[in-house]
Amino acid sequence: MGLSQRQLGEELGVVNQTISFWESGSREPDLDTLLKIAKFFAVTVDELLCE
Repeated sequence: MGLSQRQLGEELGVVNQTISFWESGSREPDLDTLLKIAKFFAVTVDELLCE
């Protein structure tokens, strides 16, 4: 979608460093945040978790 980490963080209510941690795999979002991510990107949580 062309968003920066900062922009996505603002949408989800987290700091951009948190987005960076998720992208690098050093941390994972909690369930509430997974639901926010899924809603934002109009996908299911299953789609987010399946590789």
